[in-house]
Amino acid sequence: GLVDAYYYLCTILSFVFFLVLFLSASGQDAHSIQESGRDVFDINERVEMGTMAKLFFNKVGVTLYYICICVYLYGDLAIYAVAVPKALVNAVCGAPPKGPSPSNSSNMSLDFDYNSMLSSQSEESDVQLTWADESNHTSTHYCFGHVTDHQAYWLFLSIFAVAVGPFTFFDVQKTKLLQIFTIVMRYTAFLAMVILAFIHLHKRGSIDLPKAAVVDGVPNMFGVAVYSFMCQHSLPSLVTPIKNKSALSKVFALDFLLIFVFYFLVGFSAVLAFPVDQLEDEYSNQFGTAIASAGISYFLRLFPVFVLSTNFPIISITLRNNLKSLFLNPDQQYSFVIDRMLFPILALAPPIVVAFATQNLTLLVGYTGSYAGAGVQYIIPTALVFCARRYVPVLSGQPYMNKHQSPFKARFWLVAVLVWTTVCIGFVTVNHIINH
Repeated sequence: GLVDAYYYLCTILSFVFFLVLFLSASGQDAHSIQESGRDVFDINERVEMGTMAKLFFNKVGVTLYYICICVYLYGDLAIYAVAVPKALVNAVCGAPPKGPSPSNSSNMSLDFDYNSMLSSQSEESDVQLTWADESNHTSTHYCFGHVTDHQAYWLFLSIFAVAVGPFTFFDVQKTKLLQIFTIVMRYTAFLAMVILAFIHLHKRGSIDLPKAAVVDGVPNMFGVAVYSFMCQHSLPSLVTPIKNKSALSKVFALDFLLIFVFYFLVGFSAVLAFPVDQLEDEYSNQFGTAIASAGISYFLRLFPVFVLSTNFPIISITLRNNLKSLFLNPDQQYSFVIDRMLFPILALAPPIVVAFATQNLTLLVGYTGSYAGAGVQYIIPTALVFCARRYVPVLSGQPYMNKHQSPFKARFWLVAVLVWTTVCIGFVTVNHIINH
């Protein structure tokens, strides 16, 4: 009924409003109007979101922008820091069958939610399972020797922090090869998961139709939807190098439509092929040797390790630089300890601490996307577009024509995005309060 309608509306409108904001953002290079002899809206210079914020916002607005982007990047790094060691544990230790869930009495409890369909892995590796009396709802899964899966997770997280963390203290340049590697890995993994899910569905011969909507999942759904399409902070780097920008809006609209179709295929195949209550929060862990060959299974389990490990240093450096922009005066010189030691540690330490405290990826993605992500994806771009449209006439003193003009140029769309964002954040907050 109403819940089903709201669920579908959330998914569709989140994508639509994202597209609206992207296509509406063409006027944000308006500062170039001060230069003569060129079109006002030529996009020849890369202008990052931080530069736009300083151009259009007052001091309070700039501070709020950097706080929002830093919180989002902290959440991003925490998700990466959890996903990589969790994937390593699943690949090395195998997957224990579902049984009595661990007690939730501890605030620092680590909730592994492995799929019972992957339990065949425990037969291939030297894994021992010992279950305590069901009355106290505790269980121990031994990974290797006397090391439990929780201890293995902490071990892999420590190795990850030591191996990848030091890159935060330096600058990473010429990332083209890393980006190509990441793209190839992502496409290979996504296609493999879609194909394997449909093969598994064909072998099953039947479909367990899930509920049309689950109201408790709406907050996380909104957070994941925001997180999945998050790319605003990277758009200047994507748009500026394109030589022919005459069809820029159409090209990117088609691009994001294809992304939406790809996400739909992954999600649709997942809910049809597997019972919803047995889906992993890290979906690549869904494909054990009962579903895929050993090589493909381990590739998919290690997929987050390959991809996220290469992205982690880039994002941590971005966070470090944003923290400097928030707290330091660019016109003042600072000591080596503050500039090259303190801020890298401030960028690196909190995500690692969070990763030691929880393995709940669904929770991290939900909160990161629902709050900080909504600010970066909806609120900040809306404010930038609004200010840019007011800024150009003031500088030019005459009517202007934006050759990249968006079909969503009416002010109604900006208001609609803000109203939609407010409704979603309000719904998410109320739902979190009710459930917790």
